[in-house]
Amino acid sequence: MFKKRLVWSKKSIWYAIAILVIIPIVVNALMFIPVGKAVSTNSVWVGFFGSYIGSILSGLFTLLGVMMTINDLKNRESEDKLPKQLMAIDDLLMFIGQQNRIFLQGVREQLGAGHVNARLDYTLEGPDNSEGLLKLASDVNLNTYKTVRRLYDSFSSFRRPNLGGATILTESDIIGIYKECIDGLKVEKQKIENKIGN
Repeated sequence: MFKKRLVWSKKSIWYAIAILVIIPIVVNALMFIPVGKAVSTNSVWVGFFGSYIGSILSGLFTLLGVMMTINDLKNRESEDKLPKQLMAIDDLLMFIGQQNRIFLQGVREQLGAGHVNARLDYTLEGPDNSEGLLKLASDVNLNTYKTVRRLYDSFSSFRRPNLGGATILTESDIIGIYKECIDGLKVEKQKIENKIGN
């Protein structure tokens, strides 16, 4: 579910292997350059190479362990947020679905443009005791925010200033915008429930 593999490119793996192989060869070659009196014997160089390779391997394993720990902490933090995200998306679905039903009822009762604008404005304000529709959506995840943002932008930008702010959207446009948002939220909710279920 949340487990992410450490991805090493083939190029970086080959670079690491090359460095591990080249450095001892270079050091060995430097041993045979005549610079005067010999400093040591072969047994000392064998010990050097052993400690050299051991320190590189232990450093790599330490780095790998730290990266895995950080990754695990991020995964746990993401898992801990899932219940709050699910509650927020449920609130969004309930509120936007309710606004859609109220709008459809107004259409059936043939209420005027003022009712339509008031309903759209109320939708944009978000549920009671929330900091707004977009804030609630941003508490879930980026895809939820984008879905709600499309509804928000559609309802807030299609107004005719010279007609007192009356909407230029048709009833079918508004119904379609509500439906698209609700369908998108349901998809995101299903993704969150799948993560919780795993």
